[in-house]
Amino acid sequence: MMEAGRICGAAVLVLAAVAGLGQETARREPLTSIVSGRVTCADTNMPARFATVTLEPVPGKKGEAKAERNTGTNATGMTDIEGRFLLEKVTPGKYYVVGSMGGYLNPLARFGREELAELTEETQKKLAAAVPVIEVAAGQPVGVDLRLERAAEIDGTVVYDDGSPAVGVELALLKKNKEGVLEAVNWSLLSGMQQLDGGHSTDDRGRYRLVGMPPGEYVVSAKLPSLEISVGGLLGGHGMNVMVRNHEEGALTVYSGSVFRKRDAKVVKVGEAESVGGVDITFQLAGLSSLKGVVVAARDGHTVNQGQVVLAWADDREQLRSVEVGQDGSFVMTYLPQDKYVLRVLGAGDAEEVTKSEGNYTYVQQQVVHSYGTMEQPLALLGDVSGVELAVPEVKK
Repeated sequence: MMEAGRICGAAVLVLAAVAGLGQETARREPLTSIVSGRVTCADTNMPARFATVTLEPVPGKKGEAKAERNTGTNATGMTDIEGRFLLEKVTPGKYYVVGSMGGYLNPLARFGREELAELTEETQKKLAAAVPVIEVAAGQPVGVDLRLERAAEIDGTVVYDDGSPAVGVELALLKKNKEGVLEAVNWSLLSGMQQLDGGHSTDDRGRYRLVGMPPGEYVVSAKLPSLEISVGGLLGGHGMNVMVRNHEEGALTVYSGSVFRKRDAKVVKVGEAESVGGVDITFQLAGLSSLKGVVVAARDGHTVNQGQVVLAWADDREQLRSVEVGQDGSFVMTYLPQDKYVLRVLGAGDAEEVTKSEGNYTYVQQQVVHSYGTMEQPLALLGDVSGVELAVPEVKK
């Protein structure tokens, strides 16, 4: 009888310990909830299939106590064939519910970079009007439906001045902000225009199609390819070898209207869900020039092996091109319009190779042993120019 009592007591202690462990685990694991809903296309009323749905935490107000601020984290999912989505294990908090799909407008794209970065109270009010807001509480499922509006698009063709198509040319999009200044759009917010799907480049006939923008005034730019990618080892079973080299000195950019300067570009006005075609660009290669030179130290004339050479327009100092100085102090720029410029050298220095080790890993690193000041000189480019010597001064102490 005594033995049975001991066993019973031990069992009670074990159960109590297990119960306590369960309570401790429950305290440690954050309570979450589920967010679900359906996404449809406003222009067709059909399901938005395989669209992306993201929960973006609503930031707390300035001056709000830390304990009262939103502690939610991003959650992302994809809709199914019926346009339905399910986001599990969503932490409690207040969220913007953002839907995006190729050809349709991401509502965040209506806001500028600075607006989304700063998120003032005024911007948050505009966001709340444009994007559904939900509040998630622990253990309480939330349902929300979204409708995606068709986005605007700009189409065109890029060719060389001999009429041949410019294949694989990189496209960029600039938009006029409230102050009338052209600024780069946030590509990640323009659904269907991410680099991974090739939306930035022209096809084999030089055609391009930029989709996903809200209404506004835009400028399109086209840039000559500057990356050289070679693939070897495809035959003979020796394995594939990929080599990538950047020829930034040949990165000529031309803007809509086939002009070399952003300020002269033809502005394209696009309305809500409007498709604007015929925004064609021609690379006028005839009459372009090259520039070659070397960066040296003013004190003794030896070549400097580190630094950046910048070429800017003489009248407004807007940068046209920049290249890194080579190990022999040389620099090359090609495909330059003939005009008046200013040459600048920034970050010039003498560097030497230093071998470093971290554990079993050994590597070589460039280390600056002497730095120089910046310099600037005018340049009138009327044809190919070589032998330009840029002498950088000692740093003033």
